[in-house]
Amino acid sequence: MYRNNDFYSIDFSEVWEGSEIKVLLEMYIEGAQIVFITKEERLLGGISRGDLKRSFNKNNFKFDQFINKNIKHIIFINEKQVFEEAKQIFNNKKIHNIPVVSKSGVLLFQIDRFCENKFILEDLENITYSANNGSIQSFIKSDNIKEIILTGSDRKSLYKTRQIFYEFHKELILSRNIVISIKENIKDVYLVDDSIKIISLSEFGYIYLKYITKLKIDIIMAKELCSFIELKAIKKFNKDIINDFKEIFRYNSIGFAFYNKYIYTFIKLLEDCNIKCFHIKENEIYKKYIDNDYINNFDIFLFSGSENIYCEKFSIIEMIQDIQLIQKYTQISGRNLTNEIYISECIDYLYKLQRRGFSGFIQEINSYWKEKLYREIKARDNLKVISSLEDIDYNIKYIINYRNMPKLVLESIYMSVTTNLYYICECAFYNVIIKRCKNIFTYSTMFSDNRQVFYERNRNNYLLDNDFFQENFSSEICNNNQIYLKEVIKNIDDCRTVEINDGYVKFLSNYHSKYFNTDLYGNRVVVGNPKKHFGTIWLIGSCIFSGYAVEDKHTLPSLLQEKINEMGYKYKVIDLSCDHGSILTLYNKILDKEIKLNDIIILDTSNFFTESNFIEINYEEMDNYLKDHVWFWDAPGHMGLEGYKFCSEKIFNIVKRVMLKELDNYKFYIEKDLELEIKNYISKIKNELKINKTYQTVYNNISSFYPYKQIKIGAIIMNCNPFTYGHQYLVDIASKLVDLLYIFVVEENKSVFSFEKRFSMVKEGVTQYENVVVLPSGGFMISSVTFPGYFSKEIPLKDCYDDFLDIKIFENYIMPNFEISVRFIGEEPLDKVTSQYNCDMKEILGNAGINVIEIPRKMIGNEIISATKVRNLLLEKEYNLLKKYVPETTLKYL
Repeated sequence: MYRNNDFYSIDFSEVWEGSEIKVLLEMYIEGAQIVFITKEERLLGGISRGDLKRSFNKNNFKFDQFINKNIKHIIFINEKQVFEEAKQIFNNKKIHNIPVVSKSGVLLFQIDRFCENKFILEDLENITYSANNGSIQSFIKSDNIKEIILTGSDRKSLYKTRQIFYEFHKELILSRNIVISIKENIKDVYLVDDSIKIISLSEFGYIYLKYITKLKIDIIMAKELCSFIELKAIKKFNKDIINDFKEIFRYNSIGFAFYNKYIYTFIKLLEDCNIKCFHIKENEIYKKYIDNDYINNFDIFLFSGSENIYCEKFSIIEMIQDIQLIQKYTQISGRNLTNEIYISECIDYLYKLQRRGFSGFIQEINSYWKEKLYREIKARDNLKVISSLEDIDYNIKYIINYRNMPKLVLESIYMSVTTNLYYICECAFYNVIIKRCKNIFTYSTMFSDNRQVFYERNRNNYLLDNDFFQENFSSEICNNNQIYLKEVIKNIDDCRTVEINDGYVKFLSNYHSKYFNTDLYGNRVVVGNPKKHFGTIWLIGSCIFSGYAVEDKHTLPSLLQEKINEMGYKYKVIDLSCDHGSILTLYNKILDKEIKLNDIIILDTSNFFTESNFIEINYEEMDNYLKDHVWFWDAPGHMGLEGYKFCSEKIFNIVKRVMLKELDNYKFYIEKDLELEIKNYISKIKNELKINKTYQTVYNNISSFYPYKQIKIGAIIMNCNPFTYGHQYLVDIASKLVDLLYIFVVEENKSVFSFEKRFSMVKEGVTQYENVVVLPSGGFMISSVTFPGYFSKEIPLKDCYDDFLDIKIFENYIMPNFEISVRFIGEEPLDKVTSQYNCDMKEILGNAGINVIEIPRKMIGNEIISATKVRNLLLEKEYNLLKKYVPETTLKYL
């Protein structure tokens, strides 16, 4: 069993007509076994599905005849008592939901007949997710915290939570002298000051502390903690983007339920743009608009219209995401989003959906923009637009924009500010690439029937061997080949995603495991790619394409490639998708590619912005085809082998005759903060070169004697840990092949010898060469930011060397700014990491027109000179042998 706060209840504090009650109950009962009836928040009883069905035949519906005032309920004392009483009630009874009330009868939450450990597991997953995504770090930095109290769960979970805090952020916690306390009994939580923060792992703990004890404190739930990373985005906002947000939605004032450092910064920005802000605890004006409503920490109230006649309840996390989407629209389209464009795009979307059979629009009027949209749609008079629930026609499909709306009809689509903005941004992205490519396909399951979602039946729970999976699940999801299933899930979890910028997300590059592999560009490997091909099919989207829990050869792209090969088409499939990705987080990944004339692009989207080239997957058709076997995990997009095979056949049959025109290459770029650091470094080095004697002599000599000659510049990036005869040999050969040679010495201090010593060794070891300039590498050439795998290469934990960003920065920033046309590298027969790095440079830099020259290693007899050998001799105190491998200039440092 588990507790659930998302129960269905109706409060009859006012006098209601019988017909109105019936309409409301019909709507609520659609998604629940029972609806609880309250009066002034106190439980009166409940009406079940069976009760309601019996009422359908009654002409005169009487509320008192059908409410069960004697339903089983539990009075809340503590967590243990609630679960013990629930076990006794569920034993041999056909009860599925038990309401839990306070001593005064106020409805708090419900207990459901499910596994008792389900929510304990979920709460710990929330904590782990918060640690992984940076939310815990953001939470700790969000305020002046002296103590964190953990409560609201069992002893084991609380101690595990504290362990996770220390495991991920021990240095931060210790540096700030933060105490992490555990209060197994919620009643032991004391009155606190602002420097003491309380985290409740469970929602019932949050409810108890906030609404029963009436403590004047801010309590954070585990599931709210996950969102703290979102608050960091506030630091990137400026007045321009806030003014855009204000212009689109016309909010005049905003009420906040919760404050911290990030929110104070946000409020200052809002007030600078003349949006009034206040604390809803100190100003109860919101209660005038929303009665008996449950308020979370991140809830906000947005006021708009003349004299603030409208109040819209929202979440600050959603608001942050919406502002980010407004920024993304400007980034993609090159223009600001306005109220007129927003309303126009929403209307366009509504009429696209109308052509798909949705002939009604339910619009709650609780904001200026909703009122304007309602009026403009109503004026057209060709779409049934309503704002009252009493006007619902159950014979038509609805598009719904209504707060906390239960499911009204079997087939409906929900809209919100966020979904509207996603649609608008995806349209903008589509309009950018359609100018270069006239036939782009969109893959969507948007209009499929409403399939049940099994939230607990996910790949993470599968590793725990729990009882969420029926006996035949494994064999059917893998087509009787389930041996690899747990290992492939571990491989997928192990290969994390990397965000280069907000439009370029990828997997780790060069990740190798038995069942999950990626290439240099961070794309999951497509099995069966032909060596020669006429065109390319580019897939971009989320886990539907990248493969939720299948091995490389069973992903949708690999199965599509298999079908293409079987039918004799000369096309290569490349999967640009990423787990948890979307086309808005991946759009620069496709724009960075050189798309050929005959290529095909397929976008995985949850929106519907094109009526042509729309690939529609029908789940009912899949059920019939697969004869009701298990073909997906928790949600239909997370398929097994047979599901992906069905979809690949569908895609192949639609796209096989399409030829696409060539796309122009799009410039690779990175986050602005990192780009600014690189540009500052380039500017600094260029200023140093102006006074560098070697640099000036080379340029003056060439311009004097060969005024029309294009100077040939080469580069070597060296770590030199320490500088050996091998390094000197590489410099000697390279310096003879170019007019000017730059040696960039790795600045990262993760080697045995410090950067200062290595830099001196190199500088002193190449003084005999008149065209060699030694420079620091900055933090962008073989650094922990761009190529972290390089510094663990002697004891590699995984066969994964993600050098993609390092090489792309050299290609796009270092090479053009220093006019480098040749990159010299030393042959590497022993070191796997450097060997892979050399291969990757040849591919990326070679495609960019840079000549990559690999020089054979310096030998002494049959032995290669290596810095590793020198370090070992030094460790073994074999000082006499060092002269054999290093020049005199290095010896003095050794």
